[in-house]
Amino acid sequence: MKLYLLLTNTSAAIAGLMIPLIMIGISADVFFRYALGSPIGWIFEFTEHALLCIPFLGMAWLVRERSGHVAVEILFEFLGPVKQRIFRVIAAVLAAAVCLFITYYAFRTSLDHYARNILTIGVYPQPKFVFTLIVAYGMATTGLAFLIKAYEVWKAGPIDRDISAHLPDQVG
Repeated sequence: MKLYLLLTNTSAAIAGLMIPLIMIGISADVFFRYALGSPIGWIFEFTEHALLCIPFLGMAWLVRERSGHVAVEILFEFLGPVKQRIFRVIAAVLAAAVCLFITYYAFRTSLDHYARNILTIGVYPQPKFVFTLIVAYGMATTGLAFLIKAYEVWKAGPIDRDISAHLPDQVG
């Protein structure tokens, strides 16, 4: 569990650092392009790759720490605490199943890209398997986060009041 926490925290920190790097890079590119007449050639491709990586590096942390998924709670208002708990567990398990299915597919695709030495299209081509591997990593860690969340909700057991008050790290 400590390794998982370290991986998700580090991944989220890297994703968080990429955002200001994109901002600084694009600002510098605009300055160099219009003030000096010489743009920075790799900034556009870095931005494309970073925008792909940011969600996959940060989403497991978001699910784990902030329950950061969008939820429509209107149906839960009409359910009792036991049914709320059951539906939350089912939703988390289904989300985990989808994440782990995508992990499998992304990992297989990454192996294929590596075996065939497929590169990204651009001025500075990069090995494409790196990016599909980041997708697989992000989906795997997010799937685990949903499984952990399902276990925590299940372990909380039936209670007399709203289950959301007992969820760990719930933003209220």
